[in-house]
Amino acid sequence: MLRRHFLVGVAVVAVNLMVGPAANAAAPKPDQSVNALVIGISYRRAPPNFHLDNTVSDATVVADFLRSVPGRRVSFVRDPNVQELRSSVNHYLNSLKKTDIAFIYYAGHGVQINGANYILSDDASALIAIAEVVVQARQRARMVLLFLDACRNNPFARQNIATTAGRSIQLFSSETTGAELDTRAVGQAKITAIPLDSAALRSTKGLAQFQLQGRGVKVIFATDPGNVAYDGVGSSGNSPFTRSLVKALSQPKALDEVLADVTKDVVALTHGEQTPWVQGSLEETVFISGKPSRFDTGVRTISIP
Repeated sequence: MLRRHFLVGVAVVAVNLMVGPAANAAAPKPDQSVNALVIGISYRRAPPNFHLDNTVSDATVVADFLRSVPGRRVSFVRDPNVQELRSSVNHYLNSLKKTDIAFIYYAGHGVQINGANYILSDDASALIAIAEVVVQARQRARMVLLFLDACRNNPFARQNIATTAGRSIQLFSSETTGAELDTRAVGQAKITAIPLDSAALRSTKGLAQFQLQGRGVKVIFATDPGNVAYDGVGSSGNSPFTRSLVKALSQPKALDEVLADVTKDVVALTHGEQTPWVQGSLEETVFISGKPSRFDTGVRTISIP
């Protein structure tokens, strides 16, 4: 069963900074604050064609995994309306510190309009620009890891045009949101309205790539640009992307290795029909579940146990 469109979810984790040979003598210890935002939306307050079966389950699995390590700060938001979604995101952004790694995970519908990506509230009444969230998180945190299990079929395309004529949806964006994401600046938020029967809203498929400028941001899509992703495989109750992500993140490997494992696993689970996509660059090696012994070389790394 195909599902979601596109979006975001976050989680940030306590960091162990290993510098120099002296650090090799002991196991990684938490050194920097952890901050995570995890969002799962099932759209039970929206029309039936918006409903998603596994999104809240997916977000729950990610939140539980992150919380399994004492000391991590994890904010879990499920089925928020537009006010709750905006409030949760703003609260999270305000909680970030320069020493944080912002880990954001989103499971739900995502919509691409004119090259910009948006998150959809649970009642399907508003879209929030994802780029704005990433830009502000990067300004506040050490780095940003954004996981989007949201590249699903477009629910707006399946609506009856006759029933949507004259109706619109709120769109929260800023001057920095669009095909280009500049991690060095943030614009002023504004609200516009998009007709529900507009071609821009009904004709999109999957998410667009971010044109990332600057360093310190890595975006991980459930599938490649312009394609849709599966909602679940078999009786697992989770999407193939999230199932593979949590499995890989639990291993003591560098993030790049983890993401390679996720890609391999998702391709196998979907028989080659879905391929996760990664954009962005980081200046340091990140370990989500600790550093393997072969990395005890005195090289400066970030370890997130």
